[in-house]
Amino acid sequence: MFDCVIINPPYNNQTHMRFLQNAIKHSARFVVSIQPSAWLFSKNNKIIGGDATREVISNVEKYKTEIELLKGFSIFDAALTQDISINVIDKSQENDKIDIDFGDFRGKRSFKRVSEVTKFEMIPEAKSLIEKISKLSDDREYDLSLWDMMKSEFHSSLGKQCKCDTLYKPKPKEWIVPIPGIRGHRDSKTGGLADDFYTIVPRDRGVMRWQDFKEKPPYYFAFKRKSDASAFLKYLKSRIVRFLLACDKINMNLLRGELARIPFPHQYRDLKPFTYIDRLDDKSLCDVLDVTEDEWEVVEKVIPNYYNSKFNYGRHVKRREKK
Repeated sequence: MFDCVIINPPYNNQTHMRFLQNAIKHSARFVVSIQPSAWLFSKNNKIIGGDATREVISNVEKYKTEIELLKGFSIFDAALTQDISINVIDKSQENDKIDIDFGDFRGKRSFKRVSEVTKFEMIPEAKSLIEKISKLSDDREYDLSLWDMMKSEFHSSLGKQCKCDTLYKPKPKEWIVPIPGIRGHRDSKTGGLADDFYTIVPRDRGVMRWQDFKEKPPYYFAFKRKSDASAFLKYLKSRIVRFLLACDKINMNLLRGELARIPFPHQYRDLKPFTYIDRLDDKSLCDVLDVTEDEWEVVEKVIPNYYNSKFNYGRHVKRREKK
């Protein structure tokens, strides 16, 4: 048994969680570790690292724990797209909270459980925006996200307009919006996340007929009408949709539940001024969701203007008030 154990374990295949598990077992008091922070933020009913992580979480919630998050690229010359967590556990003190310093505009926050740790929902304005979007499913026959539509064979009442399950083979003239499985890079100059990290489609992505693809994409949404496909693509490029993506995206994967918060556009169909998915850009989404200036400010802090959108919230509100 040691008085203090300090570790910087290997990161591959969640090995670092097993090292942390053993460090806690063999330390009489202090444990200090530096490792990827995915174990704090992995949700969608997944526990990264299995039993080792469950045991670590149990100890973190039991003993006094302080965590500082740092940008991985500022410490290691490696392609890390998630924050590094420096964890300090003091087994001599039991505590009912976990203190986390996010190291940016989110500041220092306290949580009772690891399951309560989120990337942005501790910010009141972010939480209120997310709640507004989640309420879209209230009193609706179908509560479906983009992820629901992609992982199932379900066809809603819009099935005649849109097909997206992997078993559906589009007809030659149907319009396709491909969805990549991997998305986002590290900025070669700064070492940080590139502006495309919180995006679903490339900047120059347009819609194409199925027959025009030389290599057929494995994941896609297929539409009978080009106008619907184009509107859907605009929806994916909106900063509000990308903010929802950012809430769960911790690496380059897009198809492991990262799209679970994003409503499939039919959720908006009963809300004026929309019919089906027409004009679901940031301008329209701000109107239909009644997005406040403070909520939009959080979106702008998190989501870079990758698509060079000309939307300006302040000017938009002034024009709306004049009407």
